[in-house]
Amino acid sequence: MSHPPPSTIAAEDSPKVLSCGSSCTALTFTPSADSPFLLVGSEDGALRSYAFPFDKVHRAVKALGGEISCVKSSDQINDTGIDRSGIRQVLEFDIHKSQELILKKADAKSVICLLQDQGEDDVLNDIAVESGRVAFTSDSGVVGVYNLESKGNTPMKTKHSRISSAVKFIPNTSGREIVSSGYDCTILHHEIAKGSTESRRDIPPAPASSGSVNMCPPFVLSVSISGTGMLAAGTADGRVWICKAPFVGPNGGKPTPGKQIKWKGMSKLDGRTQWEVTVAQGPVTAIEILQLGDDEILLSLSLSGRLQAHRISSLLTTNLTNNEQDFAALPIWEKSTRSVIKTNGMASSPVTAFEGKNGRWIAVGGVGAGGKGFVEIWFLPDSALEVPTDSRSTHK
Repeated sequence: MSHPPPSTIAAEDSPKVLSCGSSCTALTFTPSADSPFLLVGSEDGALRSYAFPFDKVHRAVKALGGEISCVKSSDQINDTGIDRSGIRQVLEFDIHKSQELILKKADAKSVICLLQDQGEDDVLNDIAVESGRVAFTSDSGVVGVYNLESKGNTPMKTKHSRISSAVKFIPNTSGREIVSSGYDCTILHHEIAKGSTESRRDIPPAPASSGSVNMCPPFVLSVSISGTGMLAAGTADGRVWICKAPFVGPNGGKPTPGKQIKWKGMSKLDGRTQWEVTVAQGPVTAIEILQLGDDEILLSLSLSGRLQAHRISSLLTTNLTNNEQDFAALPIWEKSTRSVIKTNGMASSPVTAFEGKNGRWIAVGGVGAGGKGFVEIWFLPDSALEVPTDSRSTHK
């Protein structure tokens, strides 16, 4: 596709800024690398779709009747955007197949009430979509999975004792396992068919630093898991807890093609398979693990707009003494938002090419001066994430 002049889109050192009227509350990119769309949900109940170069609205859904707290797009359900509005329900739209430029609530392909068995005060917080299923979390701590084909709703047997914040399907498990996080400072690993808890992790408070104690509890606000089994969880006290666990076959052995694969989970971790990185002085609003070659890139966003990338090289074996952890977490890229004062979310596009460089578009949404909503779109080239070979022996 032909690209417009660089002055009209984001550069590496300056973002493209979109004004959304009211606060931007949710955002995501569509899965296509050739022509990604950016979907942006707002506090005023509007969902806007921006086509590259993200300079004008391509399609919109308006008057949904409530804040949009989550928006997803999946190629497994006909490239359909799913957004949550109206507090307790999910609306499904074929937004990019519609002939209409502006859609309304009545144009929804389907309406799914995920909290019909919960109290009237319960509200949705996050959803994830995979293999014809929608996983969800809510204020009451409930974690559940809705089957789009059977219309059945499967609640997980263990719920969070406080607000359940985020949920993700675990890669390589064919939509059979999920992880959830909550304000009870825990991460839960669920097996969907049985509704069982396969493993869990309780995040302890941050240790005292320089004679002072961080007074913010380690609420787990965000979670991400990669195809290699690396999980990262962002907390309200500025830390990211990370673990690495393998995928195994049915009997715990090496995964075999054609056989069910399970994630080994968080039950048996040691100093070489779990660690943490402090990335902010306040809440970590969003995190994502990106794959780059043999290494994972931890992308994190703070409430105040600090956007960082750490390159994580795990299972290194050189110069390990004094119980040092067997990994390297190298800060390699950092930006600060300019129009967004308080962030609400972050999204990254598939790998794409721009000005002869491979990289990803990173979108950050939130609220700026005067309570106005803004989205900042940065281009993160793969070359900015590379680390010299001699830096890989550095441990933190």
